[in-house]
Amino acid sequence: MGRLIKWVLVVLFVAVLCLTAAAVYLTQVLDPNDFKSDIEALAEKQGVPLRLNGDVSWKFFPQLALELQSVELATGSVSLASIDELAAAVDIGPLLEGRIAIEGVLLRGVRIHAVVDESGRANWDFEAPADTTVPKSAVEQVAEATTPVADSEAEFSSGLALAIQRLVIEQASVHFEDRQTETNIQLESWDLTASNINLINESMALQTSASLQLDGMPPLNVSLSGDASFDGDTQQLQLPNLLAQVTTHGVSKPMKVSVQGDVDVGHLAPSLQVALSSVNLADWLDALDVDLPPMAAKDALQTFAVQGNVKGSDGALQVDNLKLVLDKTHFSGSASMTQAGALSLSLKGNSLDVDRYLSPADPVTEKAPVSEKTSVANKAESKETKAPSQLLSSDPLPLDSLRDLDASVQLSLQQLTASGLTMENAVLSFTTKQGRAQLKKLSADFYEGTLSLTGALNVRPNKPVLTFKGGVKGLALEPLMKDLKQEASVLGRASINIEGNTRGNNLRAWQQYAVAKASLIASSLTVKDLDVEKSVCEVAAQIKGAALPEQEWKGETQLEDVAANLSLKGTQLKIESIKAGLEYLQLTGKGSSDYISGDFDVIADVLLSGQADAGRACQLSDRWRNKALPLRCKGNIDTLGARTCGPDKDRLGDLLKDEAKSRAKDKLQEKIEKKLGTDLGSELLKGWFGR
Repeated sequence: MGRLIKWVLVVLFVAVLCLTAAAVYLTQVLDPNDFKSDIEALAEKQGVPLRLNGDVSWKFFPQLALELQSVELATGSVSLASIDELAAAVDIGPLLEGRIAIEGVLLRGVRIHAVVDESGRANWDFEAPADTTVPKSAVEQVAEATTPVADSEAEFSSGLALAIQRLVIEQASVHFEDRQTETNIQLESWDLTASNINLINESMALQTSASLQLDGMPPLNVSLSGDASFDGDTQQLQLPNLLAQVTTHGVSKPMKVSVQGDVDVGHLAPSLQVALSSVNLADWLDALDVDLPPMAAKDALQTFAVQGNVKGSDGALQVDNLKLVLDKTHFSGSASMTQAGALSLSLKGNSLDVDRYLSPADPVTEKAPVSEKTSVANKAESKETKAPSQLLSSDPLPLDSLRDLDASVQLSLQQLTASGLTMENAVLSFTTKQGRAQLKKLSADFYEGTLSLTGALNVRPNKPVLTFKGGVKGLALEPLMKDLKQEASVLGRASINIEGNTRGNNLRAWQQYAVAKASLIASSLTVKDLDVEKSVCEVAAQIKGAALPEQEWKGETQLEDVAANLSLKGTQLKIESIKAGLEYLQLTGKGSSDYISGDFDVIADVLLSGQADAGRACQLSDRWRNKALPLRCKGNIDTLGARTCGPDKDRLGDLLKDEAKSRAKDKLQEKIEKKLGTDLGSELLKGWFGR
């Protein structure tokens, strides 16, 4: 037994002595600096402009390592990459067996400057020299001499298989500069630690952090950790649990993005589940120096999260099972992008209140309830004291972004609130391509009616042109006016159709240059605080030369079978025609209005219909059945009252003359007929009056 142990110790001693001799030979006898020029020439032959400016040296303890100082890749006047120190530690055992097993790689002081110049050429596009008959260098000769001729191709490949136990990058920086688009992206203080680097689909651990600087934005601190595996044969990258975190100054909660799935690197085909955890979007936008206007809701943009399944190939992407959360609004749907950059988005959501994200409205002073007797006086007072209505904003609309946008969007919401108005089951569908946006559909249940609208926006001219067409059927006016925070002066249901166009770069221009035609139909409308029947009786009383009958008036007007044709030019609304029935009256008219101020002026004619009724105090004789009684309604929609409509004095004078003439004829006929008889008296009057 003692002799066996002795021989084992002798064998171990000889093995150690051999390994030591090999290490001494490698580190002391073989000088790697002798191969610097050959290495550079070999790289140049492959089109890689490698420069070894510093020394190349061996290290033995704690393990065999090759160390390079000041390595550079330079193209033209700009250095693509430089490395202060590059060290690779090699396991001696596998090396003596003809296999390469790299224990670790260290890159320290890496500086990468990637540049796309004004002509579009990138400094990383290396081109190998056309002459491939360069004499073999010493490095190539040694490689050929040490290649096992009898080994199979599989054995040769496995012998050179990449296997790095540990990769460390310290204090690296990357600067990407595109001089065509004036884009600058910088990555500073980049540290990377990875273990078990391989191409045989075994798990690799990864941890990295850096400071990312984008144009016009504060630095972002980015960290990445997780496991990965890569199959060199199938080019498949597996990412089972990758987690990225982003922080910046002024934001307390980091942005976390989790990624799971795989990527076909050869075809740039990802199949990933990506999720952004909930973040305070308002804080992030503020930290990124994005100016946000004041918003009506103090808690607007407090919650934002998104997740989805991302698939793609060769630059085309498809996102399925897309879920997006914006405050209290939850969306689900899908999105896609083609290789050409065309976007498509389809979302369904529960409810969205757009007003929460708009500028807060001016504070409204609460008023105490008023009695019916003082309501008219208060209306007049409020008309005198209220500030004039303002035009829409003149701030430029972001229409330039539509000129190059190719997109298709479909949005469905159970409830949509905008400008204080609520829509149910809203559907919005539009496309934009080559500077022309098409509103294919806007439909919704709108205040007990149905809304439908289509349109187009052409942003190619200097003054973009907007066209629109649509309307609403069965609109309930009272709840609509209530949500507009206006007194419901008109009650009932109406159907409205409109078609028109406008132009300009802002909302005010659209308002001022709007040209449209509209029609209104309603089976029944009630106009509060406006008594047309009383106004007709005033006309009848003046014609008869009598006082207005003493009776209780309704104080409102009930219109039946209403039909109106309207035209719009700027803020001026012209009433081309209006027809309506009113008990025993038929109303027709035309007029104009300024919808900004609410002022209106309508000239109307009223025809008596039906049989004479002695019970009606304002009845006229039968000869007025086919004559129009002149009315004029003038005032402001906010101050409708008893004096809004009345006799049109300009036209009433002629009627009074006709009435006086008719009365004189009647009295004369009565006298003549008494003296001469009915037949002779009628013939005589016919000769005098021509009828």
